Amino acid sequence: MSAYDDYAAEKQALEELVADGYLIARVTELLDGAEVIFVKQGAEKKKVNLLTADARKYLSYLLIAQQKASAKAQ
Repeated sequence: MSAYDDYAAEKQALEELVADGYLIARVTELLDGAEVIFVKQGAEKKKVNLLTADARKYLSYLLIAQQKASAKAQ
């Protein structure tokens, strides 16, 4: 796989979870990427490992959007 294909697959996994109503609960940065835990009320936790830098940048965007949405709800 090319670097873009790796990124596209990771981005799609993130988008699918967000579209299904999962929220980012925890991000753990590791030497070889990031481990992201998603939670949804009434469902199991899901874990995604992000290995590409571009996917981690996209995760930052999603996290900021999630924080803005929760701030508006309050």
